Parts: sequence; structure tokens; C-alpha cells
Amino acid sequence: MPSRRMLESMPPEVLDLIASFVSGDDIAQLCHAVRYFKYISMDMHDFARRLQIRTSPRPADLWPRMRMRPFLDLIFAPPILRALGTYSRKALRCRLTTQSPCLTWTTFSAKPLVLKLTICIGYLECCNSDPAALKMTTKWLLKLRIHELEFMSFFSISTQMLGMLHFVPALGSMHLKSLEDCSGVAFSECKSLKKLVLVELFHGEESPEELVQQLLDIVKENRIQQLELYLPRRWQGFLRSDLKDIVAAVFLKHGWLEQVKCTDRIMMQVCRMRV
Repeated sequence: MPSRRMLESMPPEVLDLIASFVSGDDIAQLCHAVRYFKYISMDMHDFARRLQIRTSPRPADLWPRMRMRPFLDLIFAPPILRALGTYSRKALRCRLTTQSPCLTWTTFSAKPLVLKLTICIGYLECCNSDPAALKMTTKWLLKLRIHELEFMSFFSISTQMLGMLHFVPALGSMHLKSLEDCSGVAFSECKSLKKLVLVELFHGEESPEELVQQLLDIVKENRIQQLELYLPRRWQGFLRSDLKDIVAAVFLKHGWLEQVKCTDRIMMQVCRMRV
């Protein structure tokens, strides 16, 4: 086992990676033993203090997987949102993951980059009904470097939130519900966006060809190179396999090639062909 002096002589990136593998039961001991890791215990203490709940969360509740369920009822209050944002940003370097029915964060340590942020149904409902929560969330999105952003909702996403997504730094992949949501995003200004996922393209009474054409019109003048679509089991009398053939033919006609390597029968992936 390396000595304290050997640990403290290592580069910060290596130390942060080591911390990401330490369990919640042992993280406090590591923080007290090695001065460098003091910031972790301090950040956990500050976040727990801001919650102002009778029973403070244990270190295992906050590290390395943050369990938000015990204080889920408080998470929508703006001060708690602010505290969660601060704690998450500081813990990005150690791959902090937060999980709840409302919000999921997965991060990478070597760079301040969120690999994937999933905003779920309950959280979006709160943003739609609470202007303070919406304002705080849009501020978060502007500050966090997010590679993949996913919205999971049966409802429409706030136009205010959709309208600022092109400002999200390093955004490479986006999951949206429908074409209606796409209309609120300035895709031409999304400088790093390469992939778009739609889970409800096939909806309504328009033909598959018409819906695909609308999608192609949206991505025509931007940097998106890959599209991923959910294929319903049956839609407008078409079985999933028949619908896939129809859609693939329309995409191919416009220079998009189906990725045959995709083994998921529910999802269909197409890539823009290089000219």
C-alpha cells in the first residue's frame, strides 16, 4: 500500500481517479489521512448542512453514488438546487454519480465533463410549474460541460430550456421526445452536436415518409452526423420491420445510411453519408 507521502506526490488527476474507487464507508477515512482529499469531506459537509434536515446523510449516501431519494422532497427548492449544483461541479473530477427518479448525473474525472445528464419526468414537471426551478436549471446547463443530454418526459419541454440548449458547452449528443421539441432548438448554432435521438418521431396521422422528411429538414443545415429513432412495434398498420424498411429507404434517398451493426431492433440508427 502506498504511503501518505507517495500519495500526495501523485498528480491531482491520478488522486482524483483513486478517490472515485473508494467506497462511501471509507471515503471519510481517506479524507482525514491524506490532506489532498480534504476538499471531498468539506464539500460533503457543506452540502449536507445546506439540506437542513433532521437526519444528515451519511458519507455513503453522497459518495461515490449520490442517493437522492432520502431528501427528494427538498431537491426542487432553489437553495437545494444551488447546493446540488455546487457539490456536483466540485465532484466532477471524481466521477460523482447522482441517481434519483428525477435526475441522473454521470461524470468523468480527467476533465470537467459530464458524460451523460438525464433529466427525468418529475424534474421537468417541476421546471414547467416552478419558474425558480427552471431558472436555476438553465443556469446549471450553461455552466456544465455535458457530452450527452437526455430528456425523459411524456410532456412538452419548456421552450425556455429548449431555447438555450445551443449554449450548453461541449454538447455532443441530445435525446428529445418529438419533432415538436426539435422545433424549439437552434440546431444550426449547436457547434459540437453530432447525434440526435428521438423517442417519439412516429406520432400522429402523418405518413412515415412525411415525418422523416420533417426530421431531415431540421438537421439539413447543421453538424449532426447520426440520428437514432425509436421504432414502435406497430404504427398505422405497419409492423416494426416494415416501418424500418420504409424509413431506411427515405433516409438513403437523402444521403443517410442505416447502421446495420445496430443490434437493437427497437432503435434504428442512420448516419449522414460523406460526400
